[in-house]
Amino acid sequence: MAIARKAKLDTTFKGVAALLSAGAALVSILSYMASRNESANAAPAAGLAAVEVSRIDLSPSADTAYSLGDTLHITTTAADAHGQALRAVAVHWSVDDPAIAQVDSTGQVVARAPGVTDVTVAIGGRAGRARIWVLPRVTALAIEGDSVIRVAEGTSVALRALASDARGNHVQPAGMTWIAGDVAVATIDSAGALHGIAPGTTTLTLTAAGLAAERRVEVVPVPTSITLMAGGDQRATSGQRLPAAVAVQVVSRSGRPVPGAGVRFDAGAGTAAPDSVTTDSRGIAEARWSLGPLPGRQRLAVEVAGIDSALVVVAEADPSPGNAIVSLLTDSLAGEAGSPLGEPIVVHVADTSGLVLSDVPVAWTALDG
Repeated sequence: MAIARKAKLDTTFKGVAALLSAGAALVSILSYMASRNESANAAPAAGLAAVEVSRIDLSPSADTAYSLGDTLHITTTAADAHGQALRAVAVHWSVDDPAIAQVDSTGQVVARAPGVTDVTVAIGGRAGRARIWVLPRVTALAIEGDSVIRVAEGTSVALRALASDARGNHVQPAGMTWIAGDVAVATIDSAGALHGIAPGTTTLTLTAAGLAAERRVEVVPVPTSITLMAGGDQRATSGQRLPAAVAVQVVSRSGRPVPGAGVRFDAGAGTAAPDSVTTDSRGIAEARWSLGPLPGRQRLAVEVAGIDSALVVVAEADPSPGNAIVSLLTDSLAGEAGSPLGEPIVVHVADTSGLVLSDVPVAWTALDG
C-alpha cells in the first residue's frame, strides 16, 4: 500500500508541474503578442515624425458660394514622396481676404462678401491652396417705396432697387434695366432717376438676373399759374355782395388743369365765401365776394400753394347815396368860350361822419354840352 500511495503522489506532482509549465508558456506568448502590438502602434507615430510631407491635396480645389453666409467645407490629404497618405499632427488654415470669406480650424469656410479669395492649409512645412468664389445670386427683386410712386411734374426722384440672395441678404445686382411704360408721362435713366414729364400714370419695370419688379407711377401736376375765368370788373354798393361769383382756374406748367389744388381767397376788408376751397376736376375754384363797408376800389387776392404770386381781382365799391357827401372845392370858374378852363374842377368826397373816401370813381357830365 505504501508503494501504491507513493506512485499516486508522483503522478499528481507531475500533473501539477505540467500545468505550471503550460501556464508559463501562455504568459510568455501573451507578453510577446502585447509587445508586438505596442511596437505596431508606436511605429506609425514615430514614422510620421520622420517621414517628410511631400504633397498636400485639397478637395475641392475651388468652390463657389451663391449666398452670403453659405458654408463650404474643404478636406485635405497629406502624402509622402511615395504617395502614401500621412496622418497630420498640426494643420494650420488661413484665408487671404477675411472680408470675403473666413475659415476655421476644420477647413469650414463661410462666405462674407462678394469677391474671390484663396484658402491656404499648411502641414509639415508644405502648403496647399483652394480658390473660393463668393457670387451671390439674386433670388428676390423689388423696387423700394410704396405700391404707387408719385412724382411731381417737372421734378425727379431717385429710385432704389432691392435685391436679395437666398438667405435674404441685400446684394447689388448686375445688369439692372429700368423701363418706363409711357415716356410721355415719365422717363427713367439707367441710374434709377425717375423724371416726371406730364400729369398721368404709367408703369415702371425693373429687370435683373432674370427677375422683374413693377411699380405704378403717378405724375402729379404742379400748379404754376392762376387764370381769372369769371367775376372781374364788377361793381356794387359798398358792403354789398357782387352780383357774380369770382372763378379762377389753376393750371400746371404743361398747361393742364390741376384738380385738388388748394385755393385761398383774401378779400381784405370784405369777405369771401368760401375763403378756402380746392379746385374741381377742371382745375376751377370759385367764391362769392362781399365788398367792404368803404367805397372805392377794392381788391381780392387769390393764392395757391406752390405759386409765388397771387392773382388780384379788382371791384368798384360805390358809395351809398345816403352816406356820401360830395363838396365842390372850386368857388367859381370863368374862361373864353371854346377854350379849356385855366383851373380844374375839384370835388371832395366823404361820408356823413367826415371820413375821407379815397379811390372812389367819379363820373363827370357837362350839363350844357
